[in-house]
Amino acid sequence: MTSKRTSFSFFLRPAILTLLLLASHILQLQAQGTGYLEVVGSVLQSNKGLEGAELTVMKGNEKVDLVSTNASGKFIVNLELNNNYVIIFSKNGNISKTVEIDTKVPEESKDQIYSYKFKIDLFQKVEGVTEPESISKPVAKLGYSETVDDFDYDSNYTSARKSELEKVKQEMQAELARKKQEEELARTRARADSLAKINEDKAARAKELAEAARLKKRGRS
Repeated sequence: MTSKRTSFSFFLRPAILTLLLLASHILQLQAQGTGYLEVVGSVLQSNKGLEGAELTVMKGNEKVDLVSTNASGKFIVNLELNNNYVIIFSKNGNISKTVEIDTKVPEESKDQIYSYKFKIDLFQKVEGVTEPESISKPVAKLGYSETVDDFDYDSNYTSARKSELEKVKQEMQAELARKKQEEELARTRARADSLAKINEDKAARAKELAEAARLKKRGRS
């Protein structure tokens, strides 16, 4: 009889453990809620949609999504509520930008679906120009606002970063224009030097022919 009880207990324990784990998972899902934040936006360059820009979505140190913009530079990303995210916007040859998003909402709003729209501009790197350290800081911070009962950006932070980035952008564009001008001047000088060499070679050849003709004429006389 003792043997049967032991055997029954042996098989019962895994079943109870499974039920407890399932119950824990269900409670966790209920606590999380079914709501999410839909982030809809565009990646631009020179006021035009940038195709093929990548959005790397990080939740803490975990990469949870990778999205590319379409031909118009548009994208959609869905983020679970009550988490902290960083979205990295990047494309080869461009300076990457990041946006911090805190999706924590009140308990009564955990099943709600939110939507937020924004645009972000990427500008080209300038070869040979060191990027300032400030460029790595998030360009914007987004979170739930009880004032508007919706998601909104930190206006003070974003405004300050926008001014900083605009200055960096202008400086890098000026540097890019200067480099292009230098390259064009170098090409112009190279063309001028090449033309001068051609003319010099022609003059030397003409001189050789003239000397040959003079010698030939003297030989006849």
